[in-house]
Amino acid sequence: MDFVTVACSDIGIKKKVNQDSYCIKSARTCIGNILMAVICDGMGGLAKGEVASASVVTRFSKWFDLELPKIVEDFSVEAVKQQWQKIVKEQNHKIKTYGESLDINLGTTLTVLLIVDEYYAIIGHVGDSRAYKINSTVQILTEDQTIVAREMKENKLTAGEAELDPRRNILLQCIGASKTVLPDYIVEGVEPNSIYMLCTDGFRHKITEEEIFEYFNPTALTDEKSMKSNSDKLVELNKKRLENDNITVLLIKVV
Repeated sequence: MDFVTVACSDIGIKKKVNQDSYCIKSARTCIGNILMAVICDGMGGLAKGEVASASVVTRFSKWFDLELPKIVEDFSVEAVKQQWQKIVKEQNHKIKTYGESLDINLGTTLTVLLIVDEYYAIIGHVGDSRAYKINSTVQILTEDQTIVAREMKENKLTAGEAELDPRRNILLQCIGASKTVLPDYIVEGVEPNSIYMLCTDGFRHKITEEEIFEYFNPTALTDEKSMKSNSDKLVELNKKRLENDNITVLLIKVV
C-alpha cells in the first residue's frame, strides 16, 4: 500500500487564532508502509485552546518517531491502544495542570488514525472531530462524544432538532478538561482506493454528506493536486456559508 495525503487548515472568518492542530507522518517498515494522521481541535471559547491541541499533536508525533518503531516487528493492535491510552492520560494531566497553574480552562479533541499497510486502520477518538471513510459511500467511522449525539442515540432528539440545539458543541469529554478521558477505538481492515478523511467540526457543519462525496469520492481525487484543490473548495464553501469556527480537513488516499 502507498498513500497520497493533503492537509488544509483555515482560521475561518471569525476567530483570531487557529486552535486546530494536525500532523501526517508515514514510514516504510518491515511490515509495510505505515501512516499516521492526527487532528485536534482546541476547545472553542476556552483560553489557549491552540496550546492544548498542539501539545497532543506533538506528543503523538514523537510517539510515531520514537515509540512505534520499537513495536513494529511484534506489532499488535492492543499494544498501540495501550500506548495511545497512556499518551491521552499523560496529556490530560499535563494540560489540566497547566490550565490550573494559570487559572484558565483549556482542552482539545483528538482523532488519530494509524494505517498499517494492507492490514489495519486503527482510530483513537475523543470529542467531536471526526474520521470518515469514503469509497462508494460516505461512512462516518467515529461517534461524536457530545450531549446532543448521545440524546440522538437514545432517540430523545431528531437530526433536525440536533442541528438547532444550543448544546450542539458541548462535549462529554475532552483532553485537558475532564477528570478522566476514555477514548473510543475503532479497528477495521484497509480498503484499497478508499479515501480516509479527518476533520474538525468546523469543516462539516455547513456542508452536506452529498457535497463531501461529490468532492472527495475516489474518482474525483485522482492525485495530490485534485485533493488539494477540492479541499480548498470545500473550505471556501464553509466560509461562504458563514461557518464561524476554524476549519481543518486531512485527506489520505490509499493507493
